[in-house]
Amino acid sequence: MCGYCREQLIPLRKTVPVLDFEVYSFYQYESFFEKMIFQVKENKDVTLAPVFLHPYISFLRKICEEKTVVLVPSSDKKTKSRGFEPLREFYKELGVEMLSPFEKDDVKQSLRTANQRSKIKNHLRLKYPEMIIDKELILLDDVCSTGYSIKACIDLMKPHSKSIKVVVLALNTGHLKGHSYRKSEYSCN
Repeated sequence: MCGYCREQLIPLRKTVPVLDFEVYSFYQYESFFEKMIFQVKENKDVTLAPVFLHPYISFLRKICEEKTVVLVPSSDKKTKSRGFEPLREFYKELGVEMLSPFEKDDVKQSLRTANQRSKIKNHLRLKYPEMIIDKELILLDDVCSTGYSIKACIDLMKPHSKSIKVVVLALNTGHLKGHSYRKSEYSCN
């Protein structure tokens, strides 16, 4: 990514409350970030995937030390049609094992209403709970839009795990309105 394009990304680097959990986000999710994510996911430009995390990779490695990393799921159908898993590409530089203990029906959240999105839990299952039993988890996603997919994952994993922290590349700026920023327990400034 060129310097001009990198300057278009708006850093956040904060922990923000979303629904009934907290999310650490590296960037604000706005139109330029959305275009870049689309370039990776739908135009299959996997060479672009690592550039979002690149400035923060050492920081994220520290967060993930001695933790179990779990990915928010995509449907098998979507993964097969793309030919790759975008989250694995975005976070590949971490160099850690990334677990996929979930199964997701083929539903596209971005095409659903807010009410329909809130029911994503009906389309997710924890298929392999043994992967996360009594572990401290880091749940990774690319974007936190409404937070309902992440919440569904947390709710499914909570009874089996010791703790769950959520990290995303970008956060929908709607979650910032009315919330005062607070210094994160993580600091990468």
